[in-house]
Amino acid sequence: MTAVHLLPTLDDAERAAACERELDIPLERSFDIAQETLEIIGSGRYSARSGRLVFIADAVRNACTAKLSIAPDAALPATPTARFCEMRVQVANETTTSAA
Repeated sequence: MTAVHLLPTLDDAERAAACERELDIPLERSFDIAQETLEIIGSGRYSARSGRLVFIADAVRNACTAKLSIAPDAALPATPTARFCEMRVQVANETTTSAA
């Protein structure tokens, strides 16, 4: 059985303010980000800041193939033997952009 270690939650007024500042972007910029995201999805690749091409098409296709929808009242499928002897869980107040 995997041991689960709950780490301290990372949240305070400074983190909350940082998230608010990060999300306070002009509407036009948010449209640009959305358009760029659609282009990445369509092409299956993007250019990293280093200029290196990152190919995501196979990873996205594999994730879609592996997706499993479970009805709210259905039993969860049996899980295979744990791959790790311990797991650490920590919750942090951050946006998905800063987490990435």
